[in-house]
Amino acid sequence: MRSFCTFLLVSVLAFSMSCKSSEDAEIGGGSEEIASDTSNIIAPDGGDEVIERSLFASMERGACYGSCPTYKLYIFSDGSAELTGIRAVDYIGSFTGQVSSEQMTQLIDTATSIGYMDLEDRYDGQVTDLPGAKTSIVIDGVSKEVYRRFNYPKRILHFERLFDAILNSTAWSKVEIEK
Repeated sequence: MRSFCTFLLVSVLAFSMSCKSSEDAEIGGGSEEIASDTSNIIAPDGGDEVIERSLFASMERGACYGSCPTYKLYIFSDGSAELTGIRAVDYIGSFTGQVSSEQMTQLIDTATSIGYMDLEDRYDGQVTDLPGAKTSIVIDGVSKEVYRRFNYPKRILHFERLFDAILNSTAWSKVEIEK
């Protein structure tokens, strides 16, 4: 009996040390992101001008035990967007696209109307089977990020749905990664 208890204890410890934290597993974790807070891009006309862009808004939908859409969407100040589709979305892999200024204004207007900047940074609980979502936006130079999974104000869902609409309405171009 003692050897069984020892085996059980060692197995539990080994298993718990090998797993990612629940937040890493929920949001995808790792270093696969193709976006950064600021980056430089070459002018579209191919000239020597370099345009600086910064992160304007983002959404990361985490996985669940079912078929929840899982993706990372980053929208930059110049309207360019980067998408990493992970599962249960039409676009799996890395893509780029362009978001309209109207969509960007709608994100700001909705964030303002729901009081996004005044929300808590984290809404979570001791649950493991609900998908999490992490959103962010920069308004007037002030950035705000909110992670929500459990016990959150329902008004944040209006903001998240805008990202889903952008995901589904943008013309995405597949990013081919050279090997």
